[in-house]
Amino acid sequence: MKFQTKTKKSVSLLLSFLMIISVFTALPFTAGAVNTDVNSTSETSGDFKYKVLDDGTAQITNYNGNATELEIPNELDGYTVTSIGDYAFFEASFVSVTIPEHIISIGAWAFGWCESLMSITIPDSLSRIETRAFEHTAWYDSQPKGLVYIGKVAYQYKGDCPATVEIKKGTVGIAGGSFEFSETLTKIAIPNGVICIGESAFKDCTNLKSITIPDSVKSIDIFAFENCTSLTNVTIPDSVINIGALAFCNCASLKSVIIGNSVKSIENSAFKKCTSLTNITIPDSVVSIGSGAFGDCTNLKSITIPDNVESLGGGTTFENCTSLKSVIIGNGVKSIWGNTFDNCTKLENVTIGKSVTSISTSAFEDCTSLTNITIPRSVTHIAQKALGYYYDKNNNEHKVNNFTITGYRGTEAEKYAKANGFKFIYIDGTAIILKKSSAAVYVKGTAQIKATVKNGKGKTTYTSSNKKVAKVSSSGKVTGIKKGTATIIIKNNGVSEKFKVTVKNPQLNKTKITLKKGRNFKLKITGKVGKAKFTSSNKKVATVSKKGKITAKKNGNATITVKTNGIKLKCKITVK
Repeated sequence: MKFQTKTKKSVSLLLSFLMIISVFTALPFTAGAVNTDVNSTSETSGDFKYKVLDDGTAQITNYNGNATELEIPNELDGYTVTSIGDYAFFEASFVSVTIPEHIISIGAWAFGWCESLMSITIPDSLSRIETRAFEHTAWYDSQPKGLVYIGKVAYQYKGDCPATVEIKKGTVGIAGGSFEFSETLTKIAIPNGVICIGESAFKDCTNLKSITIPDSVKSIDIFAFENCTSLTNVTIPDSVINIGALAFCNCASLKSVIIGNSVKSIENSAFKKCTSLTNITIPDSVVSIGSGAFGDCTNLKSITIPDNVESLGGGTTFENCTSLKSVIIGNGVKSIWGNTFDNCTKLENVTIGKSVTSISTSAFEDCTSLTNITIPRSVTHIAQKALGYYYDKNNNEHKVNNFTITGYRGTEAEKYAKANGFKFIYIDGTAIILKKSSAAVYVKGTAQIKATVKNGKGKTTYTSSNKKVAKVSSSGKVTGIKKGTATIIIKNNGVSEKFKVTVKNPQLNKTKITLKKGRNFKLKITGKVGKAKFTSSNKKVATVSKKGKITAKKNGNATITVKTNGIKLKCKITVK
C-alpha cells in the first residue's frame, strides 16, 4: 500500500531533517572550522569550563567568574585554547576582554548581551566569528553604520546595505550573518585572503546577482547563500574543502556551478531547489554527498558520481529531479538509500558502481521511465519495492511496464526479479532483448520484429502460434493474414521471448453517408495494402470513381463496395 511506502519516505525525510538540525548543536560545522570534540565532557580550570578537541586543543564553553576586565588565558591545564564556544560568555558583565593569540574561532552569541562590554582586543589568529557573537554589546552598539570589523573579520553590516559592497583587503573571515537579509545588495567581491564564509553570511540576499569567491576560501558554511534567488552563477575555487548544508539552497536562478577540485563534502541540501541548474560536474575529490544535496533540481539532466564518493547521505539526494535522464554511480558508493532517486520520472539510464552492496526501499520509486537496469554482483541486498514500482495520483500501486533487471545467475538481482515478477536477463547467458513486445498490423500488412540476441548460439528462430492469423519469416518479418491475434515465439539457445501481433481489417472512413444531389464525398481506406476496387450498386443514384470519389446523382439508396486486401468493405449511400 502507498501509505506504507510514504511512511518510510517520511522516516527518511525526518532522518535527513535531523541530520541538518544536528549542525546547530555541533560547533564548528564545516571542514574549515576547528576540529570537533573527542570528549564532550566539560572540564573545569579555575573560572573556565572547557572541552578538549580532536587536535588536542581546548574550546572554552562557559565562564563562572565575575571579572569586569577579562583576559582569556592562552592555556587551560596545558591545553592551548583555540576557540570560544557558543554562548560561552553570554550575558557576562565584562567591560573589556582581551582574546589571546591562537584563538581561531568565536562561537555564536559567545559575548551576546554583554551590555557593558566596551573594549575588545582581538588577535591576528582569529579567522572565524559565528552568528551574532557580539550582539547587544556596548562596543557593537557604538559602531558607526556600515560594515563592522572585528580584527580581520568582517563581522556584520550595520544599517541599510548599499547595492555594492567592497570588503577591504586583509580580511580573513566573513562572520555568520554578516549580510543576512540585505535585500538591496546586488554585487560583492570577496578579497583574496578570506579563509571562511560564515553561517548565513549572505542568506536571503535576494537581489545578489554576482559573487566572487577567492582561492583562499576553505569553507562555505551552512546557509551561506540560501535564498539568493537572483544569483546566476558561482565558481567554487580549488581551495574550498567543504560546502555546508543548505549553502546554496533555493538559489532558483543559479544556472552554472563550478565546484573546485579540493571539495571533499557537499552537505545536506547544499543545492536543493536550484531549479535552473541543468548540469553540474562533481570533482573526483568529493567523498560524501549529503541527503537532499540536489533534491528538487527540476532541470538537472544528468549526473556522474565519481569513484571517490563513499556516501550519498541518508536518502533523497536527487529526489524530484524530474528532468534527470542519466545517472552514473561511481565505484565507491556502498549504499543507495531510500528515496535517493524518488520521482525522477524521466530517468532512463542508471549505471550502478561495483561497490554498491544494498539498495533500500523506494530508492527508485516513481521512476516511471526506468524500464531496464543492470545490477552488479556486489549487491547483496535489495529491499522490498526498491525498484520497478510507482504510484498514481490516487495512491494506487503499480509495477513499471516491462521492467527488466539484467544481472548474474544466483545473485540478489535474480532473486528480487523473480520475487516481484520482473523479467530477468542473465549477463552470463543468452538473452533476447526486444525493442517492442507487440505490434498491430492490417491484413496483408507487415511489421518487423527488432530483436537483439546476446550470447546467442546458432540461428534465432521465429514461430507463429496461429499461422491463419499471422505468419512470420525467418528474419522476423510478420505478415497479417486475417483478423485476430497471434503470438510470435523468438528462440535462441533454449531462451525464448514472446511478441504479440494483433491483425486488423482495413477500414473505411465512413460506412454510412447522406448526400444531397450533386454533392461529392471521398472514401478513404485505412490499412490498405496494394490496389482497391470501388463499385456502386446503383449508378443512377450514386457513382464512384477509381479513387473512391462518390457523386450523388438522384434521390435513392446505393451501396458502394470496396475490394482491398482480399476483403470487401461497404458504405451505404442515401441521396436526398
